[in-house]
Amino acid sequence: MKSRFFLTGAVIFLTLWGQITAQTAPEITAWKLNRTNATGYNGLPADVQRVQYSATAVYVNASGIPSYSIGPWQMNPNVPANRNYLFKIARNPQPKAGTKDSVGLGAIGVWVNGVPMYNADDGMSYNNNGTWKRNAYVYEGVSFDACGGHADQRQSYHNHVYPVCLQSLDATKHSALMGFAFDGYPVYGPYAYTNTNGTGAIKRMTSSYQLRNISVRTTLPGSTTVLEASRQGPPVSAQYPLGNFLQDYEYVAGSGDLDQYNGRFAVTPEYPNGTYAYYTTIDASGKPVYPFILGIWYNGTLDRNNQAGRVTITEAVTEFTGVVANPTATLSVSSIAFGSLTVGMNTTRSYTVTATNLTGNLTVTAPAGFTVSNAQNGTFAQTLTLPPTSGALSQTVVVRFAPTQAGTFTGNITHQSGTTSFAPVALTAAATPVSVQAAQTMGITVAPNPAQHLVSVSIPVVQPTTIRLALRNALGQTVLKSEETSSNGVYGKMLDVKTLARGVYFLEMNFGEKTVVEKVIVE
Repeated sequence: MKSRFFLTGAVIFLTLWGQITAQTAPEITAWKLNRTNATGYNGLPADVQRVQYSATAVYVNASGIPSYSIGPWQMNPNVPANRNYLFKIARNPQPKAGTKDSVGLGAIGVWVNGVPMYNADDGMSYNNNGTWKRNAYVYEGVSFDACGGHADQRQSYHNHVYPVCLQSLDATKHSALMGFAFDGYPVYGPYAYTNTNGTGAIKRMTSSYQLRNISVRTTLPGSTTVLEASRQGPPVSAQYPLGNFLQDYEYVAGSGDLDQYNGRFAVTPEYPNGTYAYYTTIDASGKPVYPFILGIWYNGTLDRNNQAGRVTITEAVTEFTGVVANPTATLSVSSIAFGSLTVGMNTTRSYTVTATNLTGNLTVTAPAGFTVSNAQNGTFAQTLTLPPTSGALSQTVVVRFAPTQAGTFTGNITHQSGTTSFAPVALTAAATPVSVQAAQTMGITVAPNPAQHLVSVSIPVVQPTTIRLALRNALGQTVLKSEETSSNGVYGKMLDVKTLARGVYFLEMNFGEKTVVEKVIVE
């Protein structure tokens, strides 16, 4: 029965799924939301009944009953029931640092139709020793229906392997997004792009878990320590061939396409910028290959409340009705012209970005030669991250031009949230070189130059005026400054540079209506 099920690929493919998927926020839109009160096994509500979301999580109510036909289940007295699950899927999963969460018994994720996915363990072990855990596909496969599922003692219908009735196998295109693991990462079918950057032919993803070269089961994978007799498994034989137990497999890095979690980071149709994702594994004939869905650990952080399907919503959420409002962003300008500036000086301009329906942070990226900040006196950098509140924000973006070399500067400030790109702001500017001769012809002296400790600044003054000095580094950051009023004569100032790092600096001298910039070298 198992071979017939996986080789024929007889399925019922539900087109409603495809009608509500999109590249915007797939963790919201990919679910098979039942909007027609469709029923499944035994007249029970089918698929997903409700989807709600916040900026950080998606909440999925589901019966656990698919809308396609399921059953019968040979040698299994358990029958599915409406489990009324409520799952929580993180919207921005991250790899967990340190000790990873193990993939345990019971639900480890949920397919897009609300049916739980289970791991490779059937919950039993050889002689009940708790060490040699039985392979669910080997020992329970006879009770799988034509869709690769069955119910457990809690009447939870589930799949240990690829759910072929949810999506038929098609080796000619990238597999569909099938569901999400309980650490938030997506789960795909077995076919993907050869290259992780989204290029290359479609190929079947292969597991890096391999059968061990053993004839007796006296050691565990990755260990040479001989187990005590009570924890040893049966010798490899016709009755207990390799593959009957999960400990018959070991992870061999690089032996397949996937890592120890049974996933990889790659571009997919739903995630054009790339995502870490798990892949269900099969052989060339369509037969499931260990570890089937996930490896023995999650890559991200497990939300343990999901395992019982009884999470609690404690934050404001938005109802998903089948259409997600598109993210929008409005900019107060479309271009900024800085004009011409002397090397070593800096100037700023600002604009406002107003956005709604964001599903994540808005990233503002400046082109080469420019930097951005969220405040005039803030920290300037090449990128600026703006977090929304309930999907919305209104923020001033300050753009700084601080040239360190002469030339013409052009480029676009880009704005992106998730996979959505918004209109850019075009920037133009020019920088002229520092004119040392101009300072000398005005009687200004800056010496010694190069300097190690003190720099003497002397400026002729013909009438009382305010003298402003600003010494800036090559990044345009002010490291020394002064402002004093001088009477007639010669204004003098000693600048202490002995604590500054070696390098090129620019001294901007402003007096009256004149501004002069002098290059200063600190040794």
